[in-house]
Amino acid sequence: MTNWTAEKSAHLDTWFSLLRLGQIRKPFNISGKIKMSELTYYDPTVSKDSFKVEVALIAHTIDNVLTSYGAKLKNNISRKTALNNMIKVLLNKEKTILDLAEINNENYFYENEIR
Repeated sequence: MTNWTAEKSAHLDTWFSLLRLGQIRKPFNISGKIKMSELTYYDPTVSKDSFKVEVALIAHTIDNVLTSYGAKLKNNISRKTALNNMIKVLLNKEKTILDLAEINNENYFYENEIR
């Protein structure tokens, strides 16, 4: 299992995106273990359709934040694939912020990485 670290841009940028979206309020160092079910969007009382729309909006916003920070999709990854990969994690209440950050690490090159 990968360790949660500020040394990885994917971890820091994913956390910051969720923080700016108001999904979390915890400091970085303890956020990796937070489950999707603990984020503010995760509301079991809303309809499945509304929930899926909310999750898609969050994924799109994270993608926009990452790319605005200079992240680029890896060569064999389309934006649709990257978004769908994020959505799968966001829909799974047992997945963690670390899981989401690792998916983003698999899909994007970050400014500090050789392309």
